[in-house]
Amino acid sequence: MNDPQVVLNGADPGFNGEEGEADLDVQWSGAVAPNATIHYINSEGTLTSDPLFLGAEYVVDNNSDDVMSLSFGVCEAGLGATANAFLNTLWEQAAAQGITVTVSAGDNGSAGCDDFNRATAATHGLAVNGIASTPFNIAVGGTDFDDVGTQISGGFWSASNSADGKKESALGYIHEVPWNDSCAATATSSSLTTCVSPSPSLQNIVAGSGGSSILYAKPSFQSGITPNGIAAADNTGICPMFPSLLATDTEQELLRPMSG
Repeated sequence: MNDPQVVLNGADPGFNGEEGEADLDVQWSGAVAPNATIHYINSEGTLTSDPLFLGAEYVVDNNSDDVMSLSFGVCEAGLGATANAFLNTLWEQAAAQGITVTVSAGDNGSAGCDDFNRATAATHGLAVNGIASTPFNIAVGGTDFDDVGTQISGGFWSASNSADGKKESALGYIHEVPWNDSCAATATSSSLTTCVSPSPSLQNIVAGSGGSSILYAKPSFQSGITPNGIAAADNTGICPMFPSLLATDTEQELLRPMSG
């Protein structure tokens, strides 16, 4: 695996609370693409510009990488009209240059405007990550295996590993659901009371994000697709379904700017 190359876009901002997320993304970039050249674009924010946006502009302006990824989010309403228009234009330019932009769907479930680090219940309605919802980027979400209590009886796993040296136990495709660490994880259409009196550890909104954009029309590649659990009547509107890509059994989104 190639060591990441730190690129200072302006003054060195030093360390802050985003260091752990950045480290994780860079490490997984190398794991997913071990032969790639990985650039970690490090920018210092200004009074008028967000460091995340400055780093993204650097990649596009310099056409420095084939793939760019950001694991941060702000809901569409929180960004406002100016920032939403800026990101839509920037990601469109990246696509025109052949740069694939992947952005994390989020960790606040369908409540994109609520703070998943503090909220015990959603209060700001349904929303999605505006950095990830444009037609010109790929929104990356995560799933968990949907096999709780049925690992063996459901035919998903063998009770013992294979004896051929591979130590395999999975028997085939395992059903998936969006990852969910909240009390709503076990809710079904016939049982919506799981969050009435949850244990303290489940009093949160931490879950894989998804939903519909309030800004953009549904892209043509989503036409005719009815996601599981979405009524056909609710799938005829103009809003695109989000996210557009899922990584199986992971609770973190991947990658940082890289080329190769």
